[in-house]
Amino acid sequence: MIPYTANFRVGFQLALAYRRAAAVWVVGELALLVAFYFLWHAVFLSVPAGSFADRDFAAFYLYLLTARLAARFTGGPAWGFFAQRVRAGTVVYDLVQPVELEYALLARWLGQKVGQLVMALPAYAAAAFVSGAWSAGEWRLGWFFLSLVVGFVCAYFFEFLMSLLAFYTSAQQGINEAKTLAVALLSGAFFPIDLMPGPYALLASLLPFQAFAYLPARTLQPSVPESEIFLGLAVQLFWLLVLAASSRFLLGRVRQQFNVQGG
Repeated sequence: MIPYTANFRVGFQLALAYRRAAAVWVVGELALLVAFYFLWHAVFLSVPAGSFADRDFAAFYLYLLTARLAARFTGGPAWGFFAQRVRAGTVVYDLVQPVELEYALLARWLGQKVGQLVMALPAYAAAAFVSGAWSAGEWRLGWFFLSLVVGFVCAYFFEFLMSLLAFYTSAQQGINEAKTLAVALLSGAFFPIDLMPGPYALLASLLPFQAFAYLPARTLQPSVPESEIFLGLAVQLFWLLVLAASSRFLLGRVRQQFNVQGG
């Protein structure tokens, strides 16, 4: 247990060490939220009431705030976890560590994300109060943070699984760009999935990306009953098990490949 808590602490301290970069990121995110506010407010004024799945503007903007927060918390590194280490040849040290690699890396990444969340949460809360979106929510914060943590673990194992492709191909840039685009469009980070046309909404509901942002953000929506929150958590837990098992299987194949080749 000690190596994992140490990794969490290292990740948290790393986030604080780069607090200036985090501050720049928060300013950029606030600028995006301001742009979203005026854009979607204009859209709501131009369409009949009830056009957005019976959401009013305050509830819709609350969704955007919480979805953006969830997307930032669950987002992975731009180049994955292993690409640079594979190129440098230092990844072998990760593979021979006397701890479970995926869980040690999970602890460090969680610590880093918690540090970022601590610095960013006041900005999101201020945006909710200034915009008036806070008044539209069902403040089920316990369910929200539980769903957020489960979504984070789902997103981590998805990122870990994609990062393992660095052992098989050097064409990581195209893979990362496709992955980033798919997650951005199908996770609900920019708009609710239920507003997508029928076939696309069905596709998004069959993929794991909804577990990253859409399902956590729905927990605070006034139109969502607790029964749907439980169903959303069940979906998240299903994808967590699938992605964790897939990651462990592929990591075992990677280790076997290194052992066979004498690495």
